[in-house]
Amino acid sequence: MIGANRQTDWPERLSELVIASADREFAWGVFDCSQFCIDAEIAITGDTRFWDYHRNYKTQRGAVWKLKQKGFDDLWDLLNSRLDVLENAKLAQRGDVIGHYTEDGESLGILIGDRFACVGKPKGIVFKPLSEAVCAWRL
Repeated sequence: MIGANRQTDWPERLSELVIASADREFAWGVFDCSQFCIDAEIAITGDTRFWDYHRNYKTQRGAVWKLKQKGFDDLWDLLNSRLDVLENAKLAQRGDVIGHYTEDGESLGILIGDRFACVGKPKGIVFKPLSEAVCAWRL
């Protein structure tokens, strides 16, 4: 089931976030994969289950330390504890969180139709095919 906590205008709000992020500079803890997905959850539902990770680190090392400090092995372990895990990424629907790999390791994006939007380096949003998804969570 999709949309239990979603705002009625969530598709427009998500689109606005993606458009507003199109040329943003990558910055750990400000505009990285986690922060983009937190902002997407806020756009979609009006709230987030990740306030304790919202804008509170400044480096990749700081992000990892924050996870370890709270007892999580990695980023996906955190999501597994707070979101519904989909048994197959192909079951993801628009607005769901997608797990994929980058040169930095585990990363996240948001499904937008048949592609997912994720943060690019050095800036902006990159759209990747769902075939690159490794796992997914229902928002």
